[in-house]
Amino acid sequence: MLCTDTAEADALAQTVDEACALLTDYNGRLADELIERKRVAKMLRSYIIAQKTALSESETKLEEYRGRLEKVDAIHRELKSHVQSLPDLTLLPDVTGGLKPLPSAGDLFSSGDQTD
Repeated sequence: MLCTDTAEADALAQTVDEACALLTDYNGRLADELIERKRVAKMLRSYIIAQKTALSESETKLEEYRGRLEKVDAIHRELKSHVQSLPDLTLLPDVTGGLKPLPSAGDLFSSGDQTD
């Protein structure tokens, strides 16, 4: 398209200038978005590294606690076996022979009748 007069050329130049301004603004927003995306990507990498570190520490603690649980279970089984091997005291004969029970601490220290 050929411009035939200066008014038409000026209108076309103004349209081109407006398009350039729009493109400059668009390119600026794209550059800002690119900078923001790089910042977010860096944050995500840091977050992922932190999560992997936390996971590793948690897995280490889990293994430690599993080892402790195994020890506790072994002691529990040993104690249960020991208790089961004890004799049943209810089957033993009464060895008190009808003795009176011992006096309570209150009876021992009562100020009732004292002999000097």
